Amino acid sequence: FEDFCMNFEEFNHGKFHFFSQSLWTHSNKVCFVDFIGRYENLQNDLGKLESMLSLDVSKLPHKNKSNHLPYQKYYNSKTIDIVGNLYKEDIENFNYDFE
Repeated sequence: FEDFCMNFEEFNHGKFHFFSQSLWTHSNKVCFVDFIGRYENLQNDLGKLESMLSLDVSKLPHKNKSNHLPYQKYYNSKTIDIVGNLYKEDIENFNYDFE
């Protein structure tokens, strides 16, 4: 992970999945959507959307499951600085932290 962060520009090449996610949800620091789901809460947030939109969606299958630590455990001071600078707006808008 540290190597990826240190060499991010080599991997990025303008790929939209590396863009700030705030581009899809915020304008001038104001959120313009009425719901933001989180991948780490995908099933629960899908349930909220079902209620909000009167949908009936079945439970999502959990394929290719892996065991891993909480994301914060993969960061060190270097990667916190790099990711913190690159995604400062997202970290603030979506209330993430490195602790």
